[in-house]
Parts: sequence; structure tokens; C-alpha cells
Amino acid sequence: MKTFTVAVYGTLKKGFYNHSFLKNSEFIGTGISHKRFILGHYSYPAVVPGEEGAPIEVEIYRVDEKTLKNLDYLEGYPTFYTRSLEKFKLNGEEVEAFIYHLPREREFFIWKRPESDTPYRWTEKGWIPVK
Repeated sequence: MKTFTVAVYGTLKKGFYNHSFLKNSEFIGTGISHKRFILGHYSYPAVVPGEEGAPIEVEIYRVDEKTLKNLDYLEGYPTFYTRSLEKFKLNGEEVEAFIYHLPREREFFIWKRPESDTPYRWTEKGWIPVK
């Protein structure tokens, strides 16, 4: 069976309302992106790759092909969100995983550009720096 590694940062994380999409997937761990992302939110979070952003904290999962297709559907891939293979730090090692992000900023989101090396985490209260 073919599997894929996926990094999630918002409503797919444990404790959030879309986590059930990952119910049959293996949780690998919590990691930090190498790439910086501009941080956005509306009624859900979004990120756009950009140097004026910050690294983000993610949960990393191993998913099967059916789950990946369901995630693509949920995220509106490839017409709304796009998906790219990115590098993450996980337990002192580097792993690659797919992450869903917007290809560009959308006007109805509220955007944050922390220009920071400090990672940020999505919470019920929005994006906060990881201590």
C-alpha cells in the first residue's frame, strides 16, 4: 500500500473539527517547517510561503492514498489550496511532507507577517509564537 507524509497546522490537528479525516492515519510527531510562511486566518487558518513570515509548527502523519484524496477534496486542491512537498524538523531529523497552503494571499483573510525565526502555532485564539 502506497503511503504519503502530510503536515497539518490547522483544523486537521488533534482537537480540531477536521481531525476525523486523519482517524486511520499514523501520527509521526510534531515538527517545525524549514520554510517561512505568511500566517493567515478567516474562520480557519491558511499560510502562504514567504520570507516575511515565520516557520510554523505542524503535526505530521503517514496517510494512505484514499486519505490523501479525501484531504485534497477537503482543501479544495488544486483550485483553492495547493499542496507542496516541504522539509520539516522532527525529533532532530529532517523529514519531507506534503503541506497544504494558499498559492497567494486572499483578500478576505487577515494576514500576519512576523518576519521571525520563532515558529508559530495555530490555536483556537489564532496564530501564537511557540515558546
